Amino acid sequence: MKINEILKEDWVSTLVKWFNSSDKNKKAIQKIRQSEMNHDTQRQAITKIAQDAANTGGYDISDSQSLQSLVDNLMSMPVTPTQRPDPVKSALSTAASVLGVSPAALRAIVKTESNFDSTAVSPSGKHYGATQIHRGHFPMGEFKTAEEFKAAPLSRQIALYPTWAKSYRMLQKFPKLSTEEPSMQAAIMQAFQFAPNGKKWQKAFNAGDYDVPVTKSGQANKLGTTSINDMQAYFKKLGL
Repeated sequence: MKINEILKEDWVSTLVKWFNSSDKNKKAIQKIRQSEMNHDTQRQAITKIAQDAANTGGYDISDSQSLQSLVDNLMSMPVTPTQRPDPVKSALSTAASVLGVSPAALRAIVKTESNFDSTAVSPSGKHYGATQIHRGHFPMGEFKTAEEFKAAPLSRQIALYPTWAKSYRMLQKFPKLSTEEPSMQAAIMQAFQFAPNGKKWQKAFNAGDYDVPVTKSGQANKLGTTSINDMQAYFKKLGL
């Protein structure tokens, strides 16, 4: 079909409509428009696609005006926003996978400890960041000091959680952690937040007694007595 055969119509609209009838063409254009290429490089790439597609479809756009008009329209088409990964969601998923727990359980711990505030400091001034790690643990991982940890993005703080948990041998002490339901996983991890070396509650847990309080801290009032049973009930109310 020669371009002069559709001059009586809005030929640019016709060409654009025809071009967009192909998912392959649309995806190719979107990929270029979403890329980090500069404007001129994007235009060159789209011009090449337009030429090839038009030739395949039987359209003669060999004259520069026809080609440039088509490219102008393709360059002005709306761009579908790129779905970028959520770094916090990714960090939760990766950290949870390392520990064999549900990402939702780990998310509940972060919410309970700091409500996702990466700059949080405990009333005692000893626990830092979204996961409230004691300042005495540093240096740890990529962080030399608690202050450096506190200044880091939320995702990087969450990424450090498995290192902290493993320093207390969480997985050795609770080898069946991965088989527990998310609310129980969260209760165990929360108990570790309070007393990772607490022999009394850990011994009771292993004996099937989930009613022994983990801590007497007044800061933990929202978690009931802080027994495993009370904390599991709390996390169930959070949706686990």
